[in-house]
Amino acid sequence: MTSKQLKLTPKLFMGMVAGLAFVIAVACSGDSESIADETLSTSTPPPARAAKPNIAPELQTNKDVASDAGDATPRQGGVFNTLWSDPPTIDPHLVTDGTSYGIVIEVFSGLVRLGSDPVNPFEPDLAESWSVLENGTVYEFKLRKDLKFSNGDPVTA
Repeated sequence: MTSKQLKLTPKLFMGMVAGLAFVIAVACSGDSESIADETLSTSTPPPARAAKPNIAPELQTNKDVASDAGDATPRQGGVFNTLWSDPPTIDPHLVTDGTSYGIVIEVFSGLVRLGSDPVNPFEPDLAESWSVLENGTVYEFKLRKDLKFSNGDPVTA
């Protein structure tokens, strides 16, 4: 048995594109009554379509929300809603995709973070200052005084 290789000619390519466009047009068309239904007339009127149910939730007003910018005191707790797909990982050392990175930078802090200055791109995050010792092989970080662990205990390092 011999295998034949299909040669993609411009004519074949245009036929495939036209076929794909037809399939997309048919799939995306809305509900329309067929021509046969329009030509058949009866003495009874067609049944009225039921109104579509409103499935959108109604917005609830929250009276606790500050109405002006002058009352901008931060509050602890609450729920933070955001739209992300499921991340493959949230381990900061294994992140290689945008979804995981977007979550990791919101959840974890590092000693330093990348800033917007191209000359000195590193900004303090948990460390307030740092220095390089011993021919660039040892780094010394001075931590901020107000740091706490996730359980509320102060960082004493």
